[in-house]
Amino acid sequence: MKEFKGTKGEWFAARDANGLGIFTEREKICTLFEHRHSGEEVDANAGLIVAAPELLKALLSITEYWNTPQESNLSLNYHIEHSLRLAEKAINKAIGL
Repeated sequence: MKEFKGTKGEWFAARDANGLGIFTEREKICTLFEHRHSGEEVDANAGLIVAAPELLKALLSITEYWNTPQESNLSLNYHIEHSLRLAEKAINKAIGL
């Protein structure tokens, strides 16, 4: 399976002196500056950025499945359910649910 080569770990958003930052437990990844957008829009953008690694993981899971020959319906059902759970979790994180 393809692998994400960006910053590893759980991503989260938190405000600091520069604006809304995207962090891992070890480092800051980026800053979203709030002077050009409403707070609600910046928060929504941050939600999408924070969910990006999980969204990618879900998409990789789905494409890996469809690019691998399947031997049984059990494998099909398991993988589809697993991929959908990953996707739903990432989507909910991205839109703030």
